[in-house]
Amino acid sequence: MTTQKKWGKEDDAKLFALFRQVNGGLDPNNADLKSVKAAHQKFFHEREYKNFGPLYRKKASEFLVGAELGDSRKRCKSDSNGLSHSW
Repeated sequence: MTTQKKWGKEDDAKLFALFRQVNGGLDPNNADLKSVKAAHQKFFHEREYKNFGPLYRKKASEFLVGAELGDSRKRCKSDSNGLSHSW
């Protein structure tokens, strides 16, 4: 019996790169069963699905929150009057 290695930083990097990829990548906004199974089969087939499904949804949420925070930081930095926002 073989044991599967734990999800690590390399796996995060691969998944987040696929989220960032426009053509042929993955849409983090679409985490329905069909899309998650397709992503598993195409890019992470060496992993068990029962572990991949919940992890994919969690990582997609983290990616989306990080992207939103990054955008708000960019908007704050580009503020022409130099004042920081209080939100």
